[in-house]
Order: sequence, then C-alpha cells, then structure tokens
Amino acid sequence: MGRPNGIIASGKELTFVSFGSGEVYRIDANNKRHAMPTPPKGGLDGLLKLDDGRLLISSWGASALYVLNNDNTYSILADSLDAPADLGFDTKRQRVLIPLFKLNKLVFLPL
Repeated sequence: MGRPNGIIASGKELTFVSFGSGEVYRIDANNKRHAMPTPPKGGLDGLLKLDDGRLLISSWGASALYVLNNDNTYSILADSLDAPADLGFDTKRQRVLIPLFKLNKLVFLPL
C-alpha cells in the first residue's frame, strides 16, 4: 500500500496518502482500490478534506502543502515547509494547522 500515512474516513470509503510511494487513492465499501491523481513529489504525510471537497496533502518531498482541486489538478497552497506532517483544521478561525516535524514547530495557515 506504499506505507500509507494520512487517512480520511468518509461514509464507507477511506482515502489514503502514502509516504513511501507518493500515491493518493481511495478504497470503497467493496474494498476496491481507486487511484487518484499523483502529486508532483512524494513523501506524503498529512491529509485533510475541506468542506468544498478539495483535499489538502502535505509533502515532505516538495516541502509543500498541495491542494487536490475538484478538477483533479494540483496546486500549491504553501511551500518552503520543512517536513510538513499530519494536518489539522481550526474551524473557528478557518485555518490549517501544519506541524513541521523536524523543527518542532506549528504553522497556522489562514484559508
């Protein structure tokens, strides 16, 4: 499975990002695996689904936070992030919380 790291459960589906293979995929209720577009660089760690359906994915390989847009294209929401790890979301302030694993720091990114 490519060393899955970030996981989201939604209904009867699971969405994964893998640190080892750099893949993004989902597994449906029938245990069938569905590939999703692969980001430009791997080392994928954190995964967060926004209310509008877009996915935020942290990438150690790119030192960035990717957005998987609803049209299946990627854009970069933030870069120059040293080892961005699992993601959180502050619903009250509408900001993404990005821990920087190697630096023992937390970045607050307004949406």
